[in-house]
Amino acid sequence: EPNYWRFWGASTQQFYDTWEIGYRKLRSLKPGAVIVGPSSTGSIQYVKDFLLFAKGHNVLPDIVSFHVIWDNERNIPSYAGDLRAFMASNGINIQKISLNEYDSFDGSDTNTTSVPDPGRHVRLLANLEWAGVDSAAKSVWSDGWTLDNVAPNNSKTPLWWAYKAYADITGRLVQVVSSPSIDGVAGQDPSTGTASVLLGRYGGATGDIGVSVTALDRVSYLASGGKIHVVAQKITASTSGSALPQRVIDADYAISNNQITVALPGFASTEAFVLTLAAPVSNDLTPPVISNIQASDLTSSSATITWTTDEVSDSQVEYGKSTSYGSVTSIGSPLVTAHNVSLSGLDAQTTYNYRVKSKDAAGNQAVSSNQTFITAAPPDTTKPQVSITSPSNGSSVTRGYVVTIILCVQIRFLKEPMPMFTNVTGVYPNAIVLHTA
Repeated sequence: EPNYWRFWGASTQQFYDTWEIGYRKLRSLKPGAVIVGPSSTGSIQYVKDFLLFAKGHNVLPDIVSFHVIWDNERNIPSYAGDLRAFMASNGINIQKISLNEYDSFDGSDTNTTSVPDPGRHVRLLANLEWAGVDSAAKSVWSDGWTLDNVAPNNSKTPLWWAYKAYADITGRLVQVVSSPSIDGVAGQDPSTGTASVLLGRYGGATGDIGVSVTALDRVSYLASGGKIHVVAQKITASTSGSALPQRVIDADYAISNNQITVALPGFASTEAFVLTLAAPVSNDLTPPVISNIQASDLTSSSATITWTTDEVSDSQVEYGKSTSYGSVTSIGSPLVTAHNVSLSGLDAQTTYNYRVKSKDAAGNQAVSSNQTFITAAPPDTTKPQVSITSPSNGSSVTRGYVVTIILCVQIRFLKEPMPMFTNVTGVYPNAIVLHTA
């Protein structure tokens, strides 16, 4: 706290000189040391002035730090944002910011109040997260072995529960939109199949608060059967010792327009809520009912298999030349009641065995009995054989002569030296009547 009156408050230059001497000595002794500073109290302007001095003398810290004490926790993100903008505009490339002391946001300072305020402390944690600080250190001003009333004599307090809820948020952080009195932090984690929301309130009248969880299409793993299971626990000033956070909600919520709304009951100014979201545990043990199985559009190499189910489910077909099958289609992931699967690469004029499978959202699978179909014969690609029975080869043909011929629509007569074609005048079941040119 170089700007504190008991230290260098009256002589900023003396602190600068001391910083430079200490910085260079530390670098000479341990070149890779991480140096943090200036750790000033409150004033962001003091930090800016220090950074300009440090840049000019080539003694910039690796992490810039300051304290936030007896302040509004909602100022912390703006402090950090202002400082980052200042550094960027002055060519100072320090990526990390540390609040290496914070206090008096939560009732843990026994010099001000002895009643812990988990609601405001959660607001503080949320704003530290939004500020994107690299680290933050809570002051310990009270008696030893208490962690500043967070865990006196190794016991659990409302603040301990607030810290635990914050630590339990894993995965990727997601956006939380604040209300006038409520801030929060939230994360979603596909590896655990859960999402967590931590909300803290400071100010405002006690009452039910609606929380909307949106964009649920981006976290489909949280849903099952169009629902999400929500557990909500309340942390109050009385949640200490052997007392656990009060479970006030344990229910499934139907998803509508990719969102759910949860009403938190009796949310008071000093309280915090922890919400855990996960896919509901299904009690559905009934598989779909399969009916109307048909094989259609049969060709020599393909077929289409269709069927219906009494509930939405996926689609799959096993098939082969025996009841051992041997081939299976990929699972059609859209859950439907009218199923349609195409088979290809089949052999012509062959009997195929097949059965259909459908699994519902709860994982219950139905399998049909064996069915059969026969593929079509291959297409006829052999040209017709033409034989002229009369007149004989080399004979003369007069006008009106009838030539008996099978499956032909044109006859060519060669007359030296030029070829000559006839005109077809009629088609009959076994003969064509034609006239010579």
